[in-house]
Amino acid sequence: MKKKNLDINELVDTELYYNGNCSYSLFAINNHMGSSPKSGHYYSLIYLEKLKVWFSFNDETVSPVFSSISPSLYNYILFYKQNK
Repeated sequence: MKKKNLDINELVDTELYYNGNCSYSLFAINNHMGSSPKSGHYYSLIYLEKLKVWFSFNDETVSPVFSSISPSLYNYILFYKQNK
């Protein structure tokens, strides 16, 4: 599964950055399913770089995700790390 990248070079003044790198990779997603933030269910999707696989962390169950990871209405928080 291909990782999702975010490139914000066009949005920032790259001279302000010490290395000019404004490219980021998505590595985790917190999802929420429910009618409000106070009710429903939260779970996480996390990319394990060493295995090159996304995993679903859902209560007591951890399992690999073989379907495509794409933005959805369930996405609550997206976590990115700067590419080297």
